Amino acid sequence: MTLFAVRFSSAISLTEPLQLHTTGDEFTNIFYVWKYTQGQPIYNDPYESPYSLFVYNRLFPAVYGTFSKAIMWVFSLEDAWLPTVSRLLTLIAAFAGAAASYISFVRASEAHDNSRKALCLGFAIFIMFGPLIGFWALTVRADLWAMFFEIIGITLFLAYYPRKRISAVLFVVVAVYLAWSFKQGNIFSAGGVGLLLLARRDWKPLLVLATLLPTAWAVTFYIGDELWLRSITLNDYPLLPTVERMVRNMANFGVKSGPLLFFLAALAAVAFKSRDRLMSLWRNDAFMLTSGAAACALTLSIPASAQHGGAENYFFTLSYFLGLMIMASLPMLVREGGAALKWPILAGSVGWGTLLVAVILVLSGVAGVTDIRPQHEAYTRMKQCADTLPRPLFINTPYMGLPWMTPGNTPYVFSFVYYKERALGKKFQDGGIGGLIAKGAFNAVVAFDSEGVVDGASLDGYTLTERPQCPDLYVYLRNPSAEQGRK
Repeated sequence: MTLFAVRFSSAISLTEPLQLHTTGDEFTNIFYVWKYTQGQPIYNDPYESPYSLFVYNRLFPAVYGTFSKAIMWVFSLEDAWLPTVSRLLTLIAAFAGAAASYISFVRASEAHDNSRKALCLGFAIFIMFGPLIGFWALTVRADLWAMFFEIIGITLFLAYYPRKRISAVLFVVVAVYLAWSFKQGNIFSAGGVGLLLLARRDWKPLLVLATLLPTAWAVTFYIGDELWLRSITLNDYPLLPTVERMVRNMANFGVKSGPLLFFLAALAAVAFKSRDRLMSLWRNDAFMLTSGAAACALTLSIPASAQHGGAENYFFTLSYFLGLMIMASLPMLVREGGAALKWPILAGSVGWGTLLVAVILVLSGVAGVTDIRPQHEAYTRMKQCADTLPRPLFINTPYMGLPWMTPGNTPYVFSFVYYKERALGKKFQDGGIGGLIAKGAFNAVVAFDSEGVVDGASLDGYTLTERPQCPDLYVYLRNPSAEQGRK
């Protein structure tokens, strides 16, 4: 929690509206939450101006937009506060996820004494506030609420199954549908429950699950519009996977999840030495459910982490499944005692040790990021510059396209894959930003170098101008002669 507290202090302020992004493409999500608060359409053609792209499901902007609008109305806050208010909603998801994780961990581990309950609490906090999630608990993204609904679905299922089998499945159907409605890839809990029911040959609840959830999705797709369908199926999103990115993200996941992975590796070694231990785990519903869910998550997490923009967020829900597997194995390990209990605990301790070293390296500044406040200072300087420039204006960074950063201007919060698609030769309305520059659509263009080219377009029709309000920025003002020539 120390590392999280340090990051929280750099990302959140209740005295001023910080302008920064805590994860790579957060500004896009902030923009679409703002659009929802303004009653504007969420899904759009990314190849039309302002070239923005939203790839998450409907419930994400609806919930964040409704929450942010209400809070900002109650406290009379300006739009500049929207990023902070929205991040606080994600933080609520982290606390809710930790609470739900704790409840499921206590049930799965059969925790009746305070020491085991304390262990469950520690793992729940680690899952939701540990180094793996990190800044993602303070970002405007769909991941943590989707993860929460998957967790609560499993928690409710374990509370009711097998005593009330149909009710247990209905809870999962609702929870997974809500998770999917935030982020369409979060359906792993349904896979885990389905595999458990298949293993138990529990056909009636399996039929309910296999009927209701696909039906709910089918109805949603049937009533959904084309732009929504194109967006959530990533039809307009270039998949550019690389092995290097996948290996990097898997390595980061491994380092940040050492306590889970080391323990489970030792558990596997211990379990496979005894048929009785394997059968004990097989009979454990919580262990079997999350084993199946983890397998489902891996089928998406690994390839998805290889795509352009992929990060450790694809492993978040998997980390919960692994944590629940550990908790579910404890009753068997405690009963066995001796080496069966000793080696997983020892291995888990090694994992905690390696994680501690990694955290110390981050806190000491050797690796990782703890302070993102300099972003706010940089964006504030850019806004001070932009406030002195004529409109229409283009600043070559999407965060500055947010409406409160450059008011009175088209919000060019362009997609983070925009330049990749331009390089691939995709056709954009008006030729994209470069085409608009070539047509003289902007009275001012702000760049970060003096090369005189932005998005493949020459700035010959503009004059590089020194402005005291714009240090470290290259301001190009449109030539009046160029405008006359076009007339």
